[in-house]
Amino acid sequence: MIDTDNKSEVKECAKCIDLLPLASFQDRKNSKDGKDIWCKACRNDYLANWRKQKFKEDPYIYSLYSSVHNAYYRGQPDYTVSPYEKILCEWESPSDFMNYLEHNKDWMEDWKKQVDIYLETGDLNDKPSVDRINPNGHYSRENIRVKPLGENKLMGASKPCEVWIIKNKQMSSAEVVDVPSKKDLKQILIDRDIPYSLIKNIDEGIIQDVGNNTQIILQSKDGALHKSEKPLYRLETHYQRFLVNLDTNQEYLIVDEVSSFNTGGIRLGRK
Repeated sequence: MIDTDNKSEVKECAKCIDLLPLASFQDRKNSKDGKDIWCKACRNDYLANWRKQKFKEDPYIYSLYSSVHNAYYRGQPDYTVSPYEKILCEWESPSDFMNYLEHNKDWMEDWKKQVDIYLETGDLNDKPSVDRINPNGHYSRENIRVKPLGENKLMGASKPCEVWIIKNKQMSSAEVVDVPSKKDLKQILIDRDIPYSLIKNIDEGIIQDVGNNTQIILQSKDGALHKSEKPLYRLETHYQRFLVNLDTNQEYLIVDEVSSFNTGGIRLGRK
């Protein structure tokens, strides 16, 4: 129940007229109270209906607009979600990006063909996207093409993976199992009595305990760690130097140092 006596903590939605906690409203810097005039539910409903209407009015331009914005923001220096950490975008703004594609006749023909397929099937896998030809390259004029979302998902699922199996916490003697693709990873884990649900942590750099004094790390081959919001481990190095008497074999400790640093995850590599 909302405490209506404390009016500073509640607000009336201008759309549904409900009296709701301030947490139910999006922040708006330019408004008097710093909050949206509509609650989140009403705003989300409005935006969903607006998107549907815009798509009906011009499915080609609206779908391109949406995909261009996604590609542009994935190509920004501060975008850290794998595998786009080092990917850049040639265009200075989404508008510049959009303008270039709209005036590229061949591109728009390919885009409209794929939109037509999507409109006919209604399958999200057929929805067109702005894709990079070379997955290691940037969003640039020479490196973009039209591609269905389903093919992108298939490429992600077909990437080779590695399962590092650690016994008794001895990482130096870990066994590595090569897996042709994520699609094959399920059976590999099942065969070893490892919960398949752990696949969600692939490339997170997390050491996962699976019982029987066994831990695993799941990572894609030639991939990169996903950025962690907080440190997960502390890596400590113990360094010692000794002076040894050649006649008596007596040892004299000269250096005894311990250094450490925090890390958001780990990625193992072959020697």
